[in-house]
Amino acid sequence: FAEIRYICIDERKEQTMNYPLISEYIEAIRYAEDNFATLTNLRPELDDNGNPIMSSGNFAVVFKMKDIKTGNLYAVKCFTREQEGRSDAYERICEHLSKVESDYLVDMEYYQEELFVDSSQTEETEFSILLMDWVEGETLDKHVDNYKGNSFELYELAYNFRKLAEWLISQDFAHGDIKPDNVLATSDGKISIIDIDSMQVKTGELFYSSSAHTAEYCPPEVLLHIERIKTIHPSYDYFSMGVSFYSILTGTHPYANTKILSPFDKKDTYNKISDKIKAGLYLRGKNSKFVQTIEPYNLHKNFDILPRQIRILLDRSLSHSPIDRPTAKDWCITLNEVLNGI
Repeated sequence: FAEIRYICIDERKEQTMNYPLISEYIEAIRYAEDNFATLTNLRPELDDNGNPIMSSGNFAVVFKMKDIKTGNLYAVKCFTREQEGRSDAYERICEHLSKVESDYLVDMEYYQEELFVDSSQTEETEFSILLMDWVEGETLDKHVDNYKGNSFELYELAYNFRKLAEWLISQDFAHGDIKPDNVLATSDGKISIIDIDSMQVKTGELFYSSSAHTAEYCPPEVLLHIERIKTIHPSYDYFSMGVSFYSILTGTHPYANTKILSPFDKKDTYNKISDKIKAGLYLRGKNSKFVQTIEPYNLHKNFDILPRQIRILLDRSLSHSPIDRPTAKDWCITLNEVLNGI
């Protein structure tokens, strides 16, 4: 490939460690003033039942916190699983992003051994956290539910997401995991990146990455060789964009909610979306004759009512060779045409 973009893979090994349970983090956060080393002004925001407001994902749990002196709101991210190279990666990612001015980014800082947690899972008692500005809104994958049946709003949302993706791809760092639930949308339409778990930066000759990715948004060529990949072509992000646009505009992942036919219907072989991606089991791809929609809850039918030029880009993103995938600029031109024609 031409113009290979280097994705930052840190090959140095760290000793695997265990992390506290979410319930143990909750207990530590309840008494934040006693358990934070330096962030002693933070207090948890509570829900109607008196519990800390939080959300959890694959690698972490995030708490909504308030600085009792300034009144500012923050998100405190506590880690629940090991990620190779995370400590070095987060320090350098945060340092790098602190020099980048963009409305797409929130301020963030990584604190080493900041939170004391009494855990049954490990002898360690002090754990690192990521502190971020709190943004009130909802993830883009949930935000689209507000616009079902409103094609103009959906196309405009897709256009804004495209602008974010184009900005990311133009930077000297890579996100590596472009998808709707890594983006927060506010009520006034502003969107921000809220997850840097997959972000990669380069310092001198060393690459730093927290080694996270979402298999459901990875192109087949990456999933098939994930352990050996050192560099990734920009088409990696173009595939992720295609999956994201399909999900935003139809309401479902392009490889989800489908029935697999023989000879691909072996038990448990293609249950995961990532396995379907690796096998090219896309409804309009090279193996389309082995895939069927599932009635009566067939959201894929929404694809058929999309403008023709958008359908073409989606199919190019998901079923063609990597070098033929449409770029962010291609999406920009097409979405502009569609929005101006509505």
